[in-house]
Amino acid sequence: KNVEDLAIAEVFRSKDELEDLSTRVLLARLRWALVSQSLSPSDAFRLLDSSRVGGLHKGDFARGLPRLGIKGIDSPTGMTAQQLEGLFRHIDKDKSGIIYPEEFKAAMEVELDSHDTGALPEFAQKPVWAGAVELQPNVPQSVT
Repeated sequence: KNVEDLAIAEVFRSKDELEDLSTRVLLARLRWALVSQSLSPSDAFRLLDSSRVGGLHKGDFARGLPRLGIKGIDSPTGMTAQQLEGLFRHIDKDKSGIIYPEEFKAAMEVELDSHDTGALPEFAQKPVWAGAVELQPNVPQSVT
């Protein structure tokens, strides 16, 4: 279904506002996927970067999302190509067509205004993966 056809579209003054809402929802789902799997942004980036080139092209990004539990555009209940494009553009801050690790990490950080953080408990004011153990490539992880 096209976003302009949704009933909620009337609430927004422009198409861009509705697309921005869709992108923010997808970004929240992506953040939640990291939290639920106890992945740091660096670990998640490595899972997405299947070609191991240090940057994500749109195809790598789209193919990697299911590894994080996000349904892709090839799934009937997944995101649309338009939503994927919006999410990719939002994360790719330098508009290079490639998402670099720094851009991905910055996008995974929750952006709160100063008045928002006062209402949160202390533990919620830092990234949830701050205590996560980063996986090192090609180093066996001990299981306790």
